[in-house]
Amino acid sequence: MLAEQADLRAKLRSELTATGKNALSVEGREALTALEREVKTFGSELKSPEELTKNAPRWKELFGEESGLLAAQILYAFYKDERDIKNSDGIDLIHAMYLPHADLWRGDKAFSTLLINNRVDFCTRIVPSLGELPGRIEAVIAVQGLASSGAR
Repeated sequence: MLAEQADLRAKLRSELTATGKNALSVEGREALTALEREVKTFGSELKSPEELTKNAPRWKELFGEESGLLAAQILYAFYKDERDIKNSDGIDLIHAMYLPHADLWRGDKAFSTLLINNRVDFCTRIVPSLGELPGRIEAVIAVQGLASSGAR
């Protein structure tokens, strides 16, 4: 649908920029300009994780508000990166649903990088490599220790 929307917008722009005997009448130009705005709005809604979550409420029902939205963001990350979805990515996506509920989240490098590069919600909690994990755990413990000692 996203590719078709982009193709339609390109055709509309081509028609709107036609000159000479191919130029549109004033009424035709106004109608196509209005249609172009509607197609652009539709495209924006298609690319919106919030709209996708709203239109697919089952995700929210199954996984909660934050995790359902995160799933939509991940699907768009695949689309934006034009990355083929591997068999293991389905498990990684379900695993990533824990992000809103964890201080840190460890995923494989390719999947973690996809999420970080596309700035999905909670991406600052992602630890993309095993080597980084001990230091990140120590940092979280230190921050939590400071927070709890300051609360006394």
